[in-house]
Amino acid sequence: MGLCQLETQQHAKNIRIFRREGSELLITQNDHKFTQNQVQLGSNLGNDPRDTRRPGGWDGRVDVRFTVHDRGKISADSVKLLVAPILTYHHSQLVQQIFTTAGNDTSNFFQTKFVSAIEASLAEMDVNYPLFKFNASDDIWAQDFFEPGYTSMPGPSGPVALQVMIRSSQDDRVAGRQVFEYLRGSGTGAVQDRGGSRDEINSMGNLETIPPHNFNGKNYPAGRIVLGTHGAQKPYILEYMLAQEIQDPLLLDTNWLAVGYVDEILQFLPANNSLGWVMLVPDPQAGLAILRKTQSAGYGNIRAFLRQNDTEGNPSDLFGILLGPSWGTKLHDR
Repeated sequence: MGLCQLETQQHAKNIRIFRREGSELLITQNDHKFTQNQVQLGSNLGNDPRDTRRPGGWDGRVDVRFTVHDRGKISADSVKLLVAPILTYHHSQLVQQIFTTAGNDTSNFFQTKFVSAIEASLAEMDVNYPLFKFNASDDIWAQDFFEPGYTSMPGPSGPVALQVMIRSSQDDRVAGRQVFEYLRGSGTGAVQDRGGSRDEINSMGNLETIPPHNFNGKNYPAGRIVLGTHGAQKPYILEYMLAQEIQDPLLLDTNWLAVGYVDEILQFLPANNSLGWVMLVPDPQAGLAILRKTQSAGYGNIRAFLRQNDTEGNPSDLFGILLGPSWGTKLHDR
């Protein structure tokens, strides 16, 4: 007879072993005995992780031991398995689906116009990207309460992938529950590293991913995560992403921004170069120089932005306000 066993209680808690019997896949407990016939003919086994890698907890590693008892003789062998990491998408990957939040004419009028503009753009481009609209919260910032991710492993016919939606670590952000309520399903998982505060530093707009590259002799085939820090404070999700061991997060000071998200100052665009992409970053001093030049040309009292009545509050002398000497000095010092 034979036994297929997970070697520790932690392993048994976080992974299940399945065996195929006919057309069924059955959970195989540590005390299940394979018959002599099953051992001789061989058995088709599978495994199902029940969690992801966690900081300070399960690291995704398990030891599976198969033991055969034959007329007083014992033979055994073991295999080490590692759960596939949770990865974030980077800008070089193809679009599969678009997420936003639905607006309404009462409380989210501008969001309604934004969604209409997205739909018009998709129609104009003649592309068939599904557009999902969250509608169970007045929190319109889909970019901030979750981040699309995935996990991938080798398979007999090529990689096997599963989409995994990563809810922000902001436990009190109710909108994030929609990730589990509406996105999780067949072919799509959902996960959260719980315990973070509602602080803006923990919004997922504070996470971006550099496309694949090499740097200082190290290869990042799945890209590299960038997270913004606020002084000494680091995003709560940092330790979770480190536990995945692949996209080695890079920390960037975003404390000088009003909200402090890394996506406010960092994006990546496709390019015809050896990398296949370029990094887009702001240049506040260059923008200030343009405004100064405009003001010196006599246009200081002209509105800088025309919003087509979408919003109110832009002063008529915006150029002049931005060009005060103390404002420019503060910007330079930071």
